[in-house]
Amino acid sequence: MRAWLILAGAALAMSACGHPATGTVIVGNGAAPVPGSELTAAVGALCAARQQAGAHPTAAASTFYLRSHARLHLLASALEPVDRARSGALLEAMYAVERDIAAPRQPPALPGDLAALGRQAGLGLTALRLPRPSCTAGNMT
Repeated sequence: MRAWLILAGAALAMSACGHPATGTVIVGNGAAPVPGSELTAAVGALCAARQQAGAHPTAAASTFYLRSHARLHLLASALEPVDRARSGALLEAMYAVERDIAAPRQPPALPGDLAALGRQAGLGLTALRLPRPSCTAGNMT
């Protein structure tokens, strides 16, 4: 019985390594840990921005910058050592949204680019073993 408890404890300790769903993510060398829930919330906010983008692009831009932007950069940094290609795809999708928002006239691509960013960010959360908001799958509708 005692050997079983030791093995169970060792298995639990080993499973705690990495990025459990309720844990934290370390971003960069020596950086402070970021709660996984903050990254998940930032990705979830993309869903709200996507819903606003068609009729209220200014509100979508505010939602993106105030609730998602900075944390998405942290997500990309946390992804880099795990999946560099996924990190790059996330940054490229962010750039497309930033470009749309910066345009003098809001391009019709903003809702689609926000949806694409949501999908990339959702895949990033999955790669880090963090919960993924359901709105980031498929068409993000």
